[in-house]
Amino acid sequence: MISKKLRRRIRQAMKRETGLRLSSADVQGLGIRLDISFIGNLSKYWEAIYSAAQPPPPGRKPPIVIGAERGNSHIRWLICRDTCGVLAIANQPGGEYLDEKELAKFLRIRNNIGMVVEGPGPVGPILGFFLYTLHPECIVIVNMGVRYEDRRRGIGREIINKLKAKIVRHIGRRELVIMIDERQTGALQFLKVQGFIGKGVGGLVKMKWRAGCKLNK
Repeated sequence: MISKKLRRRIRQAMKRETGLRLSSADVQGLGIRLDISFIGNLSKYWEAIYSAAQPPPPGRKPPIVIGAERGNSHIRWLICRDTCGVLAIANQPGGEYLDEKELAKFLRIRNNIGMVVEGPGPVGPILGFFLYTLHPECIVIVNMGVRYEDRRRGIGREIINKLKAKIVRHIGRRELVIMIDERQTGALQFLKVQGFIGKGVGGLVKMKWRAGCKLNK
């Protein structure tokens, strides 16, 4: 049984976008409540943690609409069922290789967050995703991508604006940071259009956006 105190802690953690430490009793309670064994199956462990961490319907924020042509597409938290869609996008030609274990390992670390752009429908297709880490003074974008057939439709811009909005709302964090291979000219040009400034670091380009710049429409 999940206690009221634990429910409140989960809601507060999701609202503040911070990590949440669970005791063995809390983990056991989540496992019993969700009828999932935490031993052996990595995917079930991941699903249990992220299903429990979703904010309750009464407090859920309205979805972010990705342009009129995207219908009811919206940005939401990454959950277990999104794994195949995220990996398919990440492993497109020119993307950064990612497998299920690496993704699950990343998401289990405190202050690491994953979000997806979901298409219309009860269980819509995954159109894009982004993984990022919260630091005291900045947000580091670890990986992001858009499905090949849905590129040039404003999805990448909405992902960046979502992250910019997190910077603007937070008192301490003032920068968005992402490391890009210097050979990925398309990604570099896209980020420059979004207001990022780059500096070469040994074959990589460190792109930064500082708070105070306007969000691109």
